[in-house]
Amino acid sequence: NVFSDNNGNFTISPMYQGNYNIIAGKWGYITNCYNQYIDSGSVISITLLEGYYDDFVFDFGWGVSGGITQSTDGIWERGDPEGTSSQGNDFNPEDDISNDCYDFAYVTGLQSGSQVGEYDVDDFNTVLTSPIFDLTLNQPYYLSYYSWFANDFPWGGNLNDTLTVSITNGTNTVVLERKTANSPNLAQWTL
Repeated sequence: NVFSDNNGNFTISPMYQGNYNIIAGKWGYITNCYNQYIDSGSVISITLLEGYYDDFVFDFGWGVSGGITQSTDGIWERGDPEGTSSQGNDFNPEDDISNDCYDFAYVTGLQSGSQVGEYDVDDFNTVLTSPIFDLTLNQPYYLSYYSWFANDFPWGGNLNDTLTVSITNGTNTVVLERKTANSPNLAQWTL
């Protein structure tokens, strides 16, 4: 791991020549990841395009809040998720989406536990808040994201979970999407 200076310059200690996965990112820019052969004479130049993008390979400072305080209750966590399934049905994702950098995602409860539903959200809420981003330029903006929502278990019960995605300017809040027990129970990453 290496951090650049304010001008974007960086140096890397001597390393063995070979192919390396290179991942570069900064909040406010599109993460860039690729494979490159590096030897003692290599000069690496990485260009990041402006824009807000996060595949969670870097910790850009998302905030976690709400009534849940322990990972055993299904609090939002960043990492490589462990999937759960029962009777041939998936409930929690085993992996992040396949077309981004690395394997990290934010999920409610990274661990699978010994049974389906052991580390899911129960009785409280958990809130994931992005870092602030600037949308003040007079231009159209588009927001896209992948989500995974499963609100069903093999033993039935009261299906009352909700996933709400909203955006705020600090004064007004607009709900972009709300998934409930009445929503399709796809148990897969959806755009």
